[in-house]
Amino acid sequence: MKSNYEKNVTYLSYTGMDEPLGESQVIPYINLISQFSEVHLISFEKKKLTNSEKSLIASKLQSNKTIWSAKNYHKSPRMIATIYDILSMIYLLFLDRQRSKMHYVHCRGYVTCIAAFVYSIFFTRVRYIFDMRAFWPDELVSAKSLRKSSLIYFLLKKVEKLLISNSYSTIVLTNAAKKYLLNQPEFNHKIFFTIPTCVDHKKFAGLVNNRTLKGKESIVIGTIGTLSSGWFMLREFADFLNLFRKTCPSAIIRIITQDNPEKLLSKISVFGVPEKEIEIYSASSDEMPNEIAKFDIIVMFFVSNFSKLGSAPTRFGEALASGVPCVVNSGVGDLDKIVHENNVGVVTTDFSDVAMTENCNEVLSLLGDNSLKIRCVEASKKYFSLELAINSYEKLYG
Repeated sequence: MKSNYEKNVTYLSYTGMDEPLGESQVIPYINLISQFSEVHLISFEKKKLTNSEKSLIASKLQSNKTIWSAKNYHKSPRMIATIYDILSMIYLLFLDRQRSKMHYVHCRGYVTCIAAFVYSIFFTRVRYIFDMRAFWPDELVSAKSLRKSSLIYFLLKKVEKLLISNSYSTIVLTNAAKKYLLNQPEFNHKIFFTIPTCVDHKKFAGLVNNRTLKGKESIVIGTIGTLSSGWFMLREFADFLNLFRKTCPSAIIRIITQDNPEKLLSKISVFGVPEKEIEIYSASSDEMPNEIAKFDIIVMFFVSNFSKLGSAPTRFGEALASGVPCVVNSGVGDLDKIVHENNVGVVTTDFSDVAMTENCNEVLSLLGDNSLKIRCVEASKKYFSLELAINSYEKLYG
């Protein structure tokens, strides 16, 4: 790929590479960007990594044009710790500056972008890319970590507008979020890219081919990922499981999560799902493809409001890549549109018992369709393939 000027890229991630999201949603993108430029990945790790852990992570960075620096994440006191980390990022960006090259700073999330914005004030040959993921201030409100009437929320929304307005370009996870932002008068001249949480389909290919439909009595239903974020609708999830068990009493309920299993079991049992009927365990990123392949149905119910307009759950693309249909609720990013248009699951628009019982019957009917898993895989490739991200990054760094 030709360019009119030399460039170097610093990729700032407040997510650690030792975390599942770092491994699945940062490293693959670093490998893509390294096709176009030298890359310095700076990540903030939640724990001190051993030499063997660092070596394992480094081995997944495929290009010799990539340098990785693991820094310590500071947690408390929260405000002071975050400010300290932002100042560290600004200092590291100054060290990364090369006078002869255009400096791109790829910012994964709001905190890293604040550092890049401050850094860009001092230098004109800086282009920062706001990889905003979703609407973070509003997600904090949904998770009940922040009040919408608070001064902090007000300030964060002002910062959000400032970061988008001054960015070289902004990356969002969904077309729904892109459409919303482009409809805002202050942003209609800005450059936006939709790059969802992509899936490495090579990890899932063999598992999909080996999947066979089970009998009704041995259906595995459940979910994957965190349920304690405040965004996951635990009561509605439990209600759906209870209704499904009335139709399929022998259904196996399985949850794969990093959440505390004892606490999660006690919460779900309050809603009537017997603890003894639920399997809960964790799995590493490398183990996830095998574990997802054991499901027949994955249920994903998230709080449906403005904050989730920009949400593209990683688990959704991975479930489809495994040939597993999904039960989702409307109003969460592009999920309902993808499910409807590709017939790869069921969309719940009403959480009443009558409506969800009908949803249970719909998904059971789908399981009898021999072409279902093929449609799931094709939909995953259509919306979540790494090839799509490559095309976007070529335009972004072109």
